[in-house]
Amino acid sequence: MKKVIFLLMSFALSFAGVAQLNLDSLQKVLAHSKKDSVTLQGYLVLMNKLESDDPDAIDMVGKWVIASSDTDSLRRMQARAMLILGVFYVKADDYVSGTSYLTRAQEIAEKYQFPTVESYALNSLAGMYLANKQNEKAVEYYQKSIGISKKHNNQRGIGVATYNLGGMFRETGFNSKDTLRLALAYCMEGLRIMKAEKDTQSVITFCNGTSSIYVDLNEPDSALQLLNEAEQLIKATGKEEQYATHYLRIGQVLSAQKKYREAIVACETGLRYAGKYSKPRLTYNYYTVMAQAYEDMGDYKNANKYNILYSEVHDSLINKENFALASDIQNKYERQKKDNEILKLNQDKEIAAAKRKQLTIFLIAALIGFVLLAVLLFLLLKNIRGRKKAYRELQDKSIQIQEQALQLSKQAKLIAQFQSQMNPHFVFNALHNIQGLVISNENSKATSQIQSLAQLMRKTFANAEKDDILLNEEINYLKKYVDFEMNAFNNPLEFKVDVSQEAENAVIPPMMIQPFVENAIKHAGLKKVENPYIKVLIDIEENLLRIVVKDNGAGIKKSDDVLEGLSHSMSVIKARIELLFQEKGKPVNSNLFSVKTVPETDAGTTVKFYLPLNYAY
Repeated sequence: MKKVIFLLMSFALSFAGVAQLNLDSLQKVLAHSKKDSVTLQGYLVLMNKLESDDPDAIDMVGKWVIASSDTDSLRRMQARAMLILGVFYVKADDYVSGTSYLTRAQEIAEKYQFPTVESYALNSLAGMYLANKQNEKAVEYYQKSIGISKKHNNQRGIGVATYNLGGMFRETGFNSKDTLRLALAYCMEGLRIMKAEKDTQSVITFCNGTSSIYVDLNEPDSALQLLNEAEQLIKATGKEEQYATHYLRIGQVLSAQKKYREAIVACETGLRYAGKYSKPRLTYNYYTVMAQAYEDMGDYKNANKYNILYSEVHDSLINKENFALASDIQNKYERQKKDNEILKLNQDKEIAAAKRKQLTIFLIAALIGFVLLAVLLFLLLKNIRGRKKAYRELQDKSIQIQEQALQLSKQAKLIAQFQSQMNPHFVFNALHNIQGLVISNENSKATSQIQSLAQLMRKTFANAEKDDILLNEEINYLKKYVDFEMNAFNNPLEFKVDVSQEAENAVIPPMMIQPFVENAIKHAGLKKVENPYIKVLIDIEENLLRIVVKDNGAGIKKSDDVLEGLSHSMSVIKARIELLFQEKGKPVNSNLFSVKTVPETDAGTTVKFYLPLNYAY
């Protein structure tokens, strides 16, 4: 056993230095390795060590272990190898291969009763679904993982899946306090289990992660309490590399408390650890926190300094990753070419074996020397051309990204401008109506209207800061607004909203429907109509949210200045709708917004428009 482990670890260390040259050696070692439980266990350990070093190596070892353990007595080894490969491919964004291996690992574990492997396979599948925004599937698989672990009293499996489920709710519900509270409950339960299991590394990770939820809930003191607990454990274990992440969390919490100086000191400490342990992603996250802290303090010079540092590190990291990807593709090509050349040389050796020994050795040596020189020259020239091409492509991509970022920034500013124009519009009209009541000495009615207006304004200002609100919130707001305007009608006004079942959980930008209801009340002549009504119909059409606002008034037949105002208002809304579709990357066409009024309709006015379909979950 010791001899096998020593051989494997020595090979792994040499492999890390010259991965390309050792793949052939690895294949030869595998071909002569025993297929017993001790050897397979050693290779499973090797797979975990190779995961961050060379994808080809872990793929080769994993497939060998799977093929070598295809017997009932070794089935646990096979399931574990599939689990490791599945997680590896998911991390590499190869979801097809990752799902295949994880599913096979789960099926084998379920059939042969390996509950720990089954639990972790389900947990990894849940993480994959979460990464692809399939939240319901993710919840289903997390709960399955918890159920399997509970059935077999696997406390660590319960803790990991419970914590991950909390993380999922945090990621998908950061705008909802109720969802954040649910996320916090799951994460704290996972933390409690790991404390009971005395799993120090998991406790440190869970404390740091859960602290972010407390920050989202604006409870920085609770976040600091967890971070202090994690810091004591890091000191106890002596694994100071974890400080690189730990101080970033502390800096974020202190910034949330507006303790900017202390946050900057924490970030400077964390930067030293991030530099010491070569963590560039953490480095530019530190620069982001520090730049924001200096900006909030009014120190724009330092804020600009750290924004520049962030951009330099971020751009450098992107270029490095792109080059590594290009280099990996090139290495695979070169290895394949080398294998073909070696095969050809072996064939030449077999043909020349019948010749005299001395002449054979001389000819082969000369041939090998020539081929090696030719290959080296070819590879050198190809590498130079490849680098030039990759550099040009990176430059072009950088320009495209900058142009896209500028375009998105302009679109965001336009949307904000349109929304700010629309939110106060109905307030001015309401104040004008209340002024009329005061002049008419209808003080009681004016007081009631002022109270109703105050409620509407509070809701308007609250929604103004949100990109989207629940459809139900918008409907409740519309009902309050219509109740407010009803005082100006002699006859009862029927206001009805019909929402299809498929659209009930949709979200929409605020103040999208209210202007059309207001136009109907103000300009459709409903006061002169018997049994006046305004109807809002909301349903799904071709994966878009369709909204129709119709009335039975006299139609839009007002003076030129009124028509000009309505035309401007509707053009603003139409432009806002088009920007929403552009922002979602959806096609924009003339059918997204239409208005029909008398004589196009028998009576009244009908406004129909479409929005991108988004749900609250």
